[in-house]
Formats: sequence, C-alpha cells, structure tokens
Amino acid sequence: MLILGTEIYNITLSQGLEKAESFLRDGKQHYIVTPNPEIVLQAKRDVSYRAILNKADLSIPDGVGLMWASKALYGRKCLKERIAGVDFMYEFLRYVGGSTPALPAGRPHIKVLLLGGRNGVAKKAAVNLKKNFKNVKFYALEDIDNARKDFLINEIYKPDCVFVGLGAPRQEKWIYDNISKYPTVKIAMGVGGSFDFISGRVRRAPIIFRNIGIEWLWRLVMQPWRAGRIFNAVIFFPLAVLRERAKF
Repeated sequence: MLILGTEIYNITLSQGLEKAESFLRDGKQHYIVTPNPEIVLQAKRDVSYRAILNKADLSIPDGVGLMWASKALYGRKCLKERIAGVDFMYEFLRYVGGSTPALPAGRPHIKVLLLGGRNGVAKKAAVNLKKNFKNVKFYALEDIDNARKDFLINEIYKPDCVFVGLGAPRQEKWIYDNISKYPTVKIAMGVGGSFDFISGRVRRAPIIFRNIGIEWLWRLVMQPWRAGRIFNAVIFFPLAVLRERAKF
C-alpha cells in the first residue's frame, strides 16, 4: 500500500522472513528497506529517494506511526503488523542461521557484513551477534570510504548479506548505487541505528514502551539530540496523513 507516496508491504514478520529467505535462493540481488514516518516524510519531499524506496524488493513497516496512518487511510485494509528493522534483522539471522539450503555447495555458513556505523559499533555488534548465531559468519567494516573496501568485500568477506547502518536516506542511496559492485551479495538492507542497539551502545526502549507505541518518548529522553527528527515523526507526519486523507 502507498502511504504519502511510499510503498509499504502489508505483511507479517513471518511472511517477510520467508520472502527474504527466498531472496537467498533465486540467484538475484535484492534490497530491503524499512520505512518509518520520518523516512516517508523525507521521501515525500525527495522524489529520487522515494523512487529508490519504491523499487525495493521488500519494504517493511517500521514504526507505529505507519500503523496509525494505514488505518486512517485504508480502514480495515490497514497494515497487519509493525516490524521494527532491528527485530527483522535479528529474526532473519535466526531464521537462516540454523540451516542455509540456499547457499552454494562448499559454503556451510551464511556470511554477513555489517557496514557503516560509528565509533566501532559495527565491530562490537558483530561480536555480540557471533555469540548468538554460531552458523553465521560476521564481518564488520565501518569506513565505507576505505580505499580497500571493494577488495575486502569481493575477495575476503564475500558476504551473502550486507546490513548497512548509515542512516536514512544515505544507506538506501548507497545500497541502490553500489550493490551491483558486489556479486556475492544477495540481500542488502538498510538498518539505521540497529548496530547501536545490538552493540549495547544504546539501550532500546522497554518492551512496554514499544507495545503501546511510545518508543519515540524513550528515545527522546535517552537521545535528546533526536528531538527534531522525533517531532517530524509525531507531529508533521500525522498532519501530512490527515491532509492526504482529506483528499479522499
């Protein structure tokens, strides 16, 4: 469904995981995006960015605001489920980490590259993930401007999946412009600040905050520098949706 011009897939977490796993098997390259209210607002203003989002092979609804917007715009045909990007990333690793029939012969482990992040969070996140997913090989590369980046990715890491933590819209634009340079990559996904959570650098909101839809309040308290971005999500986004609804 379209929300302010951005395509959002109306799927459950399990359906999304099945679809992503199938991407490993079909021999093609795919990218996954995780729109939230702030991203949808950015895409509304930036036509080229919106086009990149809408060309994605999977667009999961990351944000309670999208759930509300879908109800306001589509009624009973609203989104089935909110799927946080960090949850999708973690559950995907769990989903494919047990057995990986999609991988070529001689490749017993799925290979995952964590690309981007700051202050060593990608490396720390990779260390933490290794503890939970023994059948997945993790690599981390923070400096995307590293002169040896292409050599490392294509000749050393040879990842099946790349999770890109550069923040929106930079991560989606990077994926769109660069994924074809790395032929082993079957899935690329923008994951925003997920490395911060997984590394333990930033504490995620308690489950009760997430369940009742006020994770934004927790993030405002923990990261007050995000106030402008949160204001966009909780004030400007609903207003834009209401204006859109008034056109119906």
